[in-house]
Amino acid sequence: MLTTVRNLRKLICLVSVVCAIAAFRAKAANLTWDSDGVPPVTDGSNFWDTLPTNIFWFTGTSDVVWDSVSTALFGAGNGTAPYTVTIDDGSGTVNAAGLTFNNPGTGASYTIAASGSDTLTLNVANPLISIGTGVSAAISAPIAGAFNSSTGTNNTTGLIIKSLSGNTGTLTLSGASTYTGSTIIESSGAANTGTAVALTGAATLGSSGSNVYIAFN
Repeated sequence: MLTTVRNLRKLICLVSVVCAIAAFRAKAANLTWDSDGVPPVTDGSNFWDTLPTNIFWFTGTSDVVWDSVSTALFGAGNGTAPYTVTIDDGSGTVNAAGLTFNNPGTGASYTIAASGSDTLTLNVANPLISIGTGVSAAISAPIAGAFNSSTGTNNTTGLIIKSLSGNTGTLTLSGASTYTGSTIIESSGAANTGTAVALTGAATLGSSGSNVYIAFN
């Protein structure tokens, strides 16, 4: 009888873990930056945090608080000026699965900055930073995270930076990033189809010993 009870408890624990993992995966999605927190989406500057009163992320139906597991999308095509989204969270970081920079409008661009020593933590093993066609984006916030390491042989793992639809875009990095693992700058295999990655100031592509690869898919 005792053995049966123990087995039942183990089964309940296992089911609970599986349900928790499923719920986490179901929650992760794409959330679009909405600078004024009122649908429809409006391009603009503001602070990126997890305060319950700051509902700057559009789900497709309503604006919500940043959930720390989704991919952050920037650019709704209605902007007219350069915008800065500043990470300023009480924890010292915001977590995301990746970032996508779409066209924010005529003459507009986005910079992801950090207040003080705050960081941008990409919290998956193979995060993706995607850049739209002709889009110039910048990340001045230091990037943190523990990413996979590529072997350099048909093994595209690590932080992946690539252009959407195989077209050109530009990403400027200026933060002293501390992430571990590889950095992959990926093109579609054709000439002039990759993202141009520019490093300025104290920018680093990960911690000391991290590898950088140019990949063709």
